[in-house]
Amino acid sequence: MRKLLLAVFAMAAFTTASAQFSLSGLANKVKKAAKQQVEKTVNETVNSAIVGVNPCKDKWRIDSIQAYGVRTSNNFGKVWLVIHAEAIVPLKNGCVWLGGSLNQTYAVINGKTYKPNESADHKFEMPEGVPMVIDTKDAKSVYVTDVPASATEIQAYNMHMNVGGSIHKVLWKKIPITWIE
Repeated sequence: MRKLLLAVFAMAAFTTASAQFSLSGLANKVKKAAKQQVEKTVNETVNSAIVGVNPCKDKWRIDSIQAYGVRTSNNFGKVWLVIHAEAIVPLKNGCVWLGGSLNQTYAVINGKTYKPNESADHKFEMPEGVPMVIDTKDAKSVYVTDVPASATEIQAYNMHMNVGGSIHKVLWKKIPITWIE
């Protein structure tokens, strides 16, 4: 009887340990899959409020995109983008080129299309592994003018960009505008 009890106890302990190991392994797999999905979403989507895909995610990580505006008169102003990004590999010539090509770069604000004032791309230095703030305030190929000062959002921004020799068009949507007084 004693041997039978020991055998039953050993089987129960082994079954419990196996179940815990199995549940632990399953939990680890679920955590790993969730982490991979979050990383995939972060790499594909720019920020949670902004809808858009980064076509250069293998070269250039975009952490956030913001839009700022400054009044140029009582009712109108200039709006530009500030992009927080990092080159994750060495880029050809160590830079990115944004904007330009007036047929491919434009902003839609309050249902109206606004084009930049210059067709040549604007160069921004982007050394590998260094988080950078790309402020396009002075980039004639990116900022737009004559925007109503009452505008609160860029509904869509279609940009022509060259990242490390790869030329892309990217469409970002729903970028809130912060007006600077």
